[in-house]
Amino acid sequence: MKNQLTKAGPKDVRPDSELSWHAVYTRYKCEKQVVRSLKSRGISAYVPLREKVRKYGARRRVSHIPLIHCYVFVQIEPHERRKVLQAPNVQGFTGNSRRPVPIPEKEIDWLKRITGEKNELEITEETYSKGAEVEIVSGPLSGIRGRLTGANGKKQFLVELTTIGYKLRMAIDKGILNVTKPASASA
Repeated sequence: MKNQLTKAGPKDVRPDSELSWHAVYTRYKCEKQVVRSLKSRGISAYVPLREKVRKYGARRRVSHIPLIHCYVFVQIEPHERRKVLQAPNVQGFTGNSRRPVPIPEKEIDWLKRITGEKNELEITEETYSKGAEVEIVSGPLSGIRGRLTGANGKKQFLVELTTIGYKLRMAIDKGILNVTKPASASA
């Protein structure tokens, strides 16, 4: 079960529709169950998953765990909020109680691209300095901007998803990075 983007079948989406993404807070370790439940209710849901390899002696086990624990993203119209809240293990929407905060399509796209990327590329200490703002110029993450941070002799690209308040850190090859703003003297 890799990245789960589930849709409720053919849905009549009109241009004037108010279809938007929202983050739903779930009980701990119930993200995949919530996606299945929402799918059965006709709701489009997505949980970004990453692979985790665990070794047990000579055996290896590959698990798919949520990139962001306790969150599932749903694409709904305003009148479908109640249907989402009635699903088992759903705690509520992020935002205030009167109106959930919509998540921009661009950030959902970033999550999808991030979970499809293998984060095993190293960056050397040549022309990049800690704190510099960069943009990925090629590959599945092209267009994403962030800030470089250093760790154990390699650079890591920091992606900030401001609407949901998370920072994702991953190693990116320097060949696909472009510095947009050099590091400040205080970095």
